[in-house]
Amino acid sequence: MPSGKYAMDPKVQQAMMGLLMFNKKDRWTMDTFTNCDWLKTVPTQNSKDCHMLTGSTGDAGRVSLQLYQSSQPMPTVLATTTTSRNHPHLIGVPLGDLCFEKELGVTVLLIKQAKGTFEKLPGAKTKIMSGDWMYFGVPQGEGFSDAVDGLEAKLRGGVSGQASTSSGRFRSLTSKKEVIESGILVEFAVEFDCFKFPEHVGTQAEIGPNGLDMRKRFGINLVGIDRPSGNQGEHAIEWFPSGTSIVEPGNLGLVMREPCVDGSSRPTLTDKDLSPLMQKELFAGGRC
Repeated sequence: MPSGKYAMDPKVQQAMMGLLMFNKKDRWTMDTFTNCDWLKTVPTQNSKDCHMLTGSTGDAGRVSLQLYQSSQPMPTVLATTTTSRNHPHLIGVPLGDLCFEKELGVTVLLIKQAKGTFEKLPGAKTKIMSGDWMYFGVPQGEGFSDAVDGLEAKLRGGVSGQASTSSGRFRSLTSKKEVIESGILVEFAVEFDCFKFPEHVGTQAEIGPNGLDMRKRFGINLVGIDRPSGNQGEHAIEWFPSGTSIVEPGNLGLVMREPCVDGSSRPTLTDKDLSPLMQKELFAGGRC
């Protein structure tokens, strides 16, 4: 959501506003986006460079991690801010009790706490507090509307599975004050970092507890997997994977970056954080 307080390049703001238009008929298509004034000022890259680092804040000198870029559409990420007035039934409740993922297939990607820090690895015991911003990954495709309806019902304090009057429609552009006061879901523009799974992870490795156990063992909240599809230059992306999802060497693991108020983003992982996964000796030494 473009900031009215911090300066933003007008061309970037134009692109963001176009992509987040509430009315579908007014929203930019990918063709419109790829021909906008902003992208015309960005150096072009060939297909081999599609995941090269672009130099965002906090990215200089990185080796294993790179800013993720793809010609394919990014997933829809929704956000809301919890308040005692709008969400009294959520305050102090652990995420595990709300069953977002189990019942709806919705993933809590990040939580920006009222004090300004981020919970980068929200889990079952993470408690929701007043003033927290919650970022949700929602199933893409035909299950999207049902998941959003269920999520809205939970946020309102209703029963998951009941019909929603919104039918999955939410505002993509509104003021921060209105979002906080109303407690509505908004569509949020986010960015991702990526890393390449090394050879020593082995083939057909599950990312959950029965395999690599990415969250517990490495502290990595994997929000996507980018796999070569077999056709030259094409990739198949699995967003918000389950614990049984499979990775192989060469696949890209995607992690969400922290959104900033000026429309930019910051890394949530460093090369040091990735060392136990990327360095063969550390990886072997950490096996249970």
